[in-house]
Amino acid sequence: MYNIKRLDYTYGVFGKNAEYYKKLLPEKLPDECEDYSFVTKGSILAQDYHASSCLMFRTDEETIKDYAEYYSSLSDEVIVKKEDETEDYSFYSFLDKAKIDDSLLGEFDNAKIYRINGNDPEGALLDRDSGYVVILT
Repeated sequence: MYNIKRLDYTYGVFGKNAEYYKKLLPEKLPDECEDYSFVTKGSILAQDYHASSCLMFRTDEETIKDYAEYYSSLSDEVIVKKEDETEDYSFYSFLDKAKIDDSLLGEFDNAKIYRINGNDPEGALLDRDSGYVVILT
């Protein structure tokens, strides 16, 4: 169902901008894909509202490596977790917008967030240690 939901989200919500959003979400899920979740929110007329999606799953190290190469080519900034949480707004803001459960926070100690076009929250979080991929649009 991922492929149908991806196309429904990109074309249904963004119309003429669908090609841009299709680039942010993988064309298909990897062969090794565990703990899959894909939450989409459509458009509504409201101030300060942006349609969004959050794709999250765990995969193998080779897929993470391929995604890192791809998202680094789209990215204008790479964010890594800092030791001092009070100085780490961008990292934790991404996790908050992805609605990551607090019990999973320890899974992202070595994650990198590839922020795309300076847009918040657009980007991809990749963690080679845990295998997590989190993509926000």
